[in-house]
Amino acid sequence: MSTCAITPYALTVYYAAPQQLAFDCLHTLMLPATPADAAGYPALFGMTLLVELPLYVAMLLALRAATLRGAAAIAVVVNLATHPFVSFLLPSLLAAAGQTRFAPYLAAAEIFAPVVEGLLVWRWTRLPFALAMAVGIACNLASWTLGALVLA
Repeated sequence: MSTCAITPYALTVYYAAPQQLAFDCLHTLMLPATPADAAGYPALFGMTLLVELPLYVAMLLALRAATLRGAAAIAVVVNLATHPFVSFLLPSLLAAAGQTRFAPYLAAAEIFAPVVEGLLVWRWTRLPFALAMAVGIACNLASWTLGALVLA
């Protein structure tokens, strides 16, 4: 287990100034990206929902964009739309394109998920586009950061 939390900051430093990263962070980001283990996936998905569900609900309710049930449903469905793809398919697609390191996978995953989730929030609510995207980005940044800190 790494002592480095692969947070958004660590990924940014990897691309901007890798010499400033601790060796274990640099090493982790250079490891091959592999699809999620199917047996451990429910816990991984559950951990994501544990962070994102209350955030989506709180934000969508505060913005008066959905009812409590509607906000909870949006949170679950947007994650069902992105999480399996990011966890299982994206590592294989990148590997087929010749990109096997963890850092590019993580960058692609953490761009793909909030963008798709933001687009779905925008489609299913009456929020302005930029605000819907901000909701998707905020929820994903929170789950990425907290997940990285828990797993470090």
